[in-house]
Amino acid sequence: MEQARTIEQSFRASYGRYAARYGRHRLNYKTNISARYRYVYVETAKVACSSIKQTLQSAEFGRPGLRYAHPQDVHRRELSPLLRPEQFAAVDVFTAPDFFRFCFVRNPFSRLLSAYLDKIAGGKPQKAKILGALGRPEDDFSHPVPFETFVAIVCDQDDEAMDLHWRPQSTETMIEDVRYDFIGRAERFEADFAAVLNRVGIDPALYASRQDAHRTGADEKLRMHYTCEMEQRVVRRFARDFALFGYPPEIGA
Repeated sequence: MEQARTIEQSFRASYGRYAARYGRHRLNYKTNISARYRYVYVETAKVACSSIKQTLQSAEFGRPGLRYAHPQDVHRRELSPLLRPEQFAAVDVFTAPDFFRFCFVRNPFSRLLSAYLDKIAGGKPQKAKILGALGRPEDDFSHPVPFETFVAIVCDQDDEAMDLHWRPQSTETMIEDVRYDFIGRAERFEADFAAVLNRVGIDPALYASRQDAHRTGADEKLRMHYTCEMEQRVVRRFARDFALFGYPPEIGA
């Protein structure tokens, strides 16, 4: 009994360390735990997270084809059947051997452009802080922000100042603390996600779902938006992402 209590206290201490390092809200928002299928999915914004969560929540509910009335509801944790680390505080789900841990990553050039097209050019709330950085009123959404300006602002931000939609993936995946069993790529999403679903016991044919509300087609638009100078600036700022996840530090390589 005493040994079990000591182990539980150790796990709770681990949760406290993760919460202190990443922030309690951020940690619990991004981490999706299945008690039914015994997996941990750490999400990264702008890397098919809407599609992944739609599928995983549908399977957890046991309701194929589940769709929320509002696409954004898939991101509301209070509606999700997937659990948060604070609900599993007695178990270190980031290292425990009986959980399958996975995440997905994306080419940093494409992810940054997709964030811009969706959130900044698309006039979403994330534009407000970029406007503020330019000295503009944060509610002046009619003011255009060129991609080059956005890149300059973002590349001068530290990780904590960044919005989660463009914060480095090496930070968002908590790569230093999570013992991943699988890191999938957005560039081969269908095959990699099907492999994940099969591994945890979810039938892809029954549950796999694609959520297109935030798709921007950024992968095909890189040369239209990046100059050589912008390309190099992104390579320097996101150097760890390029290195850790094996993406070439040049467009079209």
